[in-house]
Amino acid sequence: MESRVWQTISFRAGSARLTSAELGGKNVKTNSANKGPARKWGPWTEAKLDALESYLQGFTRASASARRTLYLDLLSGSATNVHRQTGEPIRNSVERALATNPPFTRVVACELNTASAQDLRTKMDIQFPERDFVVLEGDCNIEIPSYLKRISVEDSGWRLAPSFAFVDQFSAEIWWDTLSEVAAFRRPNWKGVHRKTELWLLFGDSFIPRGLSGVDGDPNKPVNPAYAERIDRMYGTEQWREILCGRQRGLLSKSEWRLELVNLMRWRLERDLGYASTIPLAVPRGNGQVLYHMIFATDEKVGDRIMTHVLRNAGNALEQMKRDTKISQMNATTGLFDVEPDHLAAINRETSFSLHSPLPPWKLPITQPEPG
Repeated sequence: MESRVWQTISFRAGSARLTSAELGGKNVKTNSANKGPARKWGPWTEAKLDALESYLQGFTRASASARRTLYLDLLSGSATNVHRQTGEPIRNSVERALATNPPFTRVVACELNTASAQDLRTKMDIQFPERDFVVLEGDCNIEIPSYLKRISVEDSGWRLAPSFAFVDQFSAEIWWDTLSEVAAFRRPNWKGVHRKTELWLLFGDSFIPRGLSGVDGDPNKPVNPAYAERIDRMYGTEQWREILCGRQRGLLSKSEWRLELVNLMRWRLERDLGYASTIPLAVPRGNGQVLYHMIFATDEKVGDRIMTHVLRNAGNALEQMKRDTKISQMNATTGLFDVEPDHLAAINRETSFSLHSPLPPWKLPITQPEPG
């Protein structure tokens, strides 16, 4: 069988939108100041958001000459979040985007839950009263494309704005059509250069097997047809079903089939949406098992800017978190990410580095007829 190897950066993080069982049965806490529920998260969720915040600072600095910039948060979640162990508040992605300096010209958040959307609007309006901040209530797959079409008509200048989209889904909430519309929102500039909206997508490759076949993800169990249709819609294709078939036939191991799912998403982002580069960040639990991947998609030829910027600041952040949370099993010494030595050397030399491009999607082997 063809050898298929991926080079990824492993993010030392904890959890994102886990179930109440995974959160120890405690996922809601009343917050008197905001009069709304506070979601409890593991210690490394904050690390993921710190990485996002670090990149956003670099994004707006790099876009300083642009007339305007746009941030889209497609699944914003709760406005009030706390550290599961310490009870300390965790600033959500929208708050971090609004706090970015230089600031985004406009920050747009979309949240399905009406109460959470209203709480987010109230909290952010108090903290950032002078900012151009929009909250959309409803399904991001409906509201975000509609909003982008609307502002394109009202002021076509927005389509020239450097744009960034954060898609912090749980499992398979996003639709491929939505990703396509977000990617294609920007139009060519006066030089004829067509840049896409930069994208950071949470891809729950450990959640997909459980959604299809139950908690244990047993490939021999019947597939949940409704969930399978959600996967179809997320990918915009049924190609992933061939990978599932390979897993069911024992041709792919558990880890291989999950990596193939990640690879397929990267392949489609590059080949179908036209992104120049995709970078997969593996986010494991404390025990080292990968929980999900964050896939960064950019129009740059190499994803140097985000990787160099985030990794350079990762070491001190992890060491501080290890002291604060006292998680002894975290033995990483390289920072928020596990990085190969040549990557660290590249950062120290302030030169660029790159990751392997995605491979063509995995296919079932062609069965040769037995000789007569």
